[in-house]
Amino acid sequence: MGAYSNPETPIDTQSGQYYRNLTNTIVSNTVNTINTWAAKAEENKKKNEAIAMKVGEEESALYRNLSSTQQQNPTVNFENLYRPKIKRYAELRTKILNGTSADPSADRMEADEIYASVGNIKNSIVDLSSEDFDVKWNKRGVAGGISMDSDPNVVKGLAIFYGKLPGKKEPRFENGKVGAFVWDVYEGDTLVQTFSAEQLKKAASGQGLLRVIPNAADSIDAVKVANPDIFELKDGVPTGRLNEKYYTEVYEKPLPGEEVTISGGYEKKTTQYMPTGKLTDASIQSLRDNTNFNTVMTAKADGLINGTSNNIEAIMFHNTYLAKEDKNKIDPNRPMSEAQKEKFRSDYKEFIIQGLPKEQVVAGAKPIEKSEIGKMVIKKQTGGKGGQGGNKPNEPSNKEILNNNLNSYYQTKGYVFKGNGTFVKVGQDGLLYEVDSERDKIGNQKSIDLKQARVILGLPANGILTVNK
Repeated sequence: MGAYSNPETPIDTQSGQYYRNLTNTIVSNTVNTINTWAAKAEENKKKNEAIAMKVGEEESALYRNLSSTQQQNPTVNFENLYRPKIKRYAELRTKILNGTSADPSADRMEADEIYASVGNIKNSIVDLSSEDFDVKWNKRGVAGGISMDSDPNVVKGLAIFYGKLPGKKEPRFENGKVGAFVWDVYEGDTLVQTFSAEQLKKAASGQGLLRVIPNAADSIDAVKVANPDIFELKDGVPTGRLNEKYYTEVYEKPLPGEEVTISGGYEKKTTQYMPTGKLTDASIQSLRDNTNFNTVMTAKADGLINGTSNNIEAIMFHNTYLAKEDKNKIDPNRPMSEAQKEKFRSDYKEFIIQGLPKEQVVAGAKPIEKSEIGKMVIKKQTGGKGGQGGNKPNEPSNKEILNNNLNSYYQTKGYVFKGNGTFVKVGQDGLLYEVDSERDKIGNQKSIDLKQARVILGLPANGILTVNK
């Protein structure tokens, strides 16, 4: 070995700094992590608060709708049915929004069904107060009203539902499914009928389960508007008349009632007549052959046939207006066959034609007045005091006897009664003569000698009559 040397001891001047830096780093990272966690927690807190607020608003909206519905219908308990569903809706929405849902798609579908179900019940309530049903109920058995062909349980159930008959209605979810909201209608404790919201909606408008008698007048008016060359319109509205060309035969139709007066000792009956046109067979045939009329009639008939998939509108029209006997009615529970449809088109057109007025007053015509002489009338007379003097009761006066004899005489000579005791006749000379039995005068179209007038008229040579020049 070499000479002794004192070994050098190394001095560590870095480890302390290293540990100090490491400590600082750990502390710093820890602080940063804590700060991050805190920030994240604050963020999550705000997010959860926002979610809770949003869900709370939706939940409140549902409760408001439920409360409004309940207040409008205090006899129906919607609270027990819907409160559990609204709570379930809030749970589902919270899980969906904060991302904790195990099956977001399924939860979202269930939540949407719950939300929509409140809308469905409100729609049912609207149908519940429908004025359309009131009209159909009040007109049952006649046009525009409920047909007796309807299912009696359906009619009774709707009548109870709409408050026309005593009973109760209770809402429920069929098979527990929120999307299957239905109403159970009871008469006492007996279930009469169950209605879905869709069935109620259709029934209120006269479709679906409820059968309504169609209004033939509406159908006829639609045909008239579409055929202005046949039917008279005013401002686009049918007047109830056909165009004059279809009424080719005109006659004087007597108006109801007659006026009876006494003139010259005779009854005078006065009747008014109105010039009236008749719808001839030739005119009816021309309607059957009219191209536009046939096109419109086919379209209207097809509209009734195709109005619903089961042809119920056409079937109800046929059974009400076209079927002459019950055996000719079409089964309302089955769609029409092609043969039935074709026959309906033909019968519908003939129904419209046969419903046309067979007569109508000539446009602008005024009443024509005619009079005729009836039986002789003898006025009752009263005698004098104590039965002395004067005429006996029921005995005519001398003047009445004279007038009655003159009237009878003039009529036997071929005179025509004109009125007010006046008769007219064409003389042998071709002139028109007028005899006034009340004023004892004879007149003609020119001055005439009294003797000549008597000869021409075939009157007695002597009498009280004078010539009226």
